[in-house]
Amino acid sequence: MDPRFLSLTQQRYVPGPDVVDRPRIALVQFDLEELIRQISVDSKILQQISPDKFEDAIQNRLEAMGLSVQRTGNTNRKDGGIDFVFFSKAGASFPFLGAVQAKHHRGRAVKTGAADVRDFVGAMACSYFQTGLLVTNTTFSPDAQWFAKKHEPKVRLRDFNDLVRWFAGNFDAEAEWREIPARIELCPGYFIDLNIPGREQGS
Repeated sequence: MDPRFLSLTQQRYVPGPDVVDRPRIALVQFDLEELIRQISVDSKILQQISPDKFEDAIQNRLEAMGLSVQRTGNTNRKDGGIDFVFFSKAGASFPFLGAVQAKHHRGRAVKTGAADVRDFVGAMACSYFQTGLLVTNTTFSPDAQWFAKKHEPKVRLRDFNDLVRWFAGNFDAEAEWREIPARIELCPGYFIDLNIPGREQGS
């Protein structure tokens, strides 16, 4: 290499007072684990990330729960209303199959509505799913919650507050059992109370 070139490149350039420092753009490799850490510290990031990164983060949390997770395709690809399927890992005593639909919104004020819940219920009915999660980074409208209530516990809604727990690594909170009743009627007039871990009797 020409030594004159070396001497020029080694000189430090100091801009004058009339020179505007231009912003620099650098490509940084996406690190999912770092994203999970950042969300656990600042949950507002859930609105700032792209829909595909949101799906990546949800998949990570489901896997952290001990589930096997399989994507149905790319974020923008037609998937029949199902973004992931999840199932118990090999060797489980009671195998099951579940479905996930992730709804990402840029603004916190945007709610996931009843139409999304109806579409999800319809998508699940066309396959062999025992349970399903409709996950959003905001909240659900009252109509969406009402419709989902009619399909509990097969359909479960998980919103921003649930995701905050997930990204903190808290997967066994009592809130995760909210679709399961504390008491069930086995036959007319005969009730049984369920001893669910973490839930106070009578709650």
